[in-house]
Amino acid sequence: MKKINLKESQIFWMLGLVSFFVFFGLMVVFLKINGKNGSYIFTHSPFSYFSWLASSFLEGRLDVTPVNGVIHDLSQYKGKYYLYWPPAPAVILTPLVYLFGMNLPDRLISIILSALNFTLIMFVIRRLSDFFGFGLKTWTVILLSVFWSFGTVNFSVGFEGSVWYISQVFSLTFLITSFYFFLSKNPKYLLSGLFFTLAVYTRNTMVFTGLVYLYLIFLEQKSDWKKSIISALKFGSLFIVGSLLYLWYNYARFDNAFDNGLAKHNMGWWYREGYEKYGYFNTHFIPNNLYYEWFKMPDFINNFPFIGFIDLKGFGMFWASSAL
Repeated sequence: MKKINLKESQIFWMLGLVSFFVFFGLMVVFLKINGKNGSYIFTHSPFSYFSWLASSFLEGRLDVTPVNGVIHDLSQYKGKYYLYWPPAPAVILTPLVYLFGMNLPDRLISIILSALNFTLIMFVIRRLSDFFGFGLKTWTVILLSVFWSFGTVNFSVGFEGSVWYISQVFSLTFLITSFYFFLSKNPKYLLSGLFFTLAVYTRNTMVFTGLVYLYLIFLEQKSDWKKSIISALKFGSLFIVGSLLYLWYNYARFDNAFDNGLAKHNMGWWYREGYEKYGYFNTHFIPNNLYYEWFKMPDFINNFPFIGFIDLKGFGMFWASSAL
């Protein structure tokens, strides 16, 4: 039998492909253990709002038509309902909604994206290692990827598909893909900027990662300010275009380019009291947020996986670490 000699890069691509199917399979097994049958992943959640919005796009509308009377967290204005979430996922889903209808299996889409993120983060860690000259071994890259994939929201919110969760998964896919193109030997600034724009206009908080890109551009250009500015403009050009479109999108819906509908949404009762008393941004929330982000212990239960979600606010990220 002829011996096949594979380059290290080819082996890494094969590992990436295997990692996708392994992660996907583990998520399906996890669902099965938790009492979800095989058909669960082919269903859609009651809050598949991005599919609703994609359907509206195909009809030339920016508002959505609530299905089965579900209006939770939708923003109401002049008798119509809108999403306050940015529209990038709906734009991506529009061709699929056109082909298969509005009842897309958003749970399956979310699981596929979560598995894809596992593969993508492997390549990004590998490229980060090359960029900074760390020289990480393949097994180290895989271990770090496993730690990230199972110890972050990529795993914990990848099952449900509802608008709150799938938006996080989509934004991770876009952001990791952006870094993948950015960290190539010949940086693809336009492509990277495109996916960065999609990430930001999936979850606006992703805009703060732009500071990381600017820092990396400065390092890439050997601290040459002129080259750094040119590269940053290439990277940011599509973000500027996307931002102008987003401002128009807001104006077309709420008659105000800087109103995304957040203040108009049909929020849950557990948030309303705090909002009406303190608004959205207030130092009053800092102690509670820090507690839940870092220190809150999980709610333990008697059956697998032994951690429940009794407190819907979640628990501290330290306890979610896959190292534990």
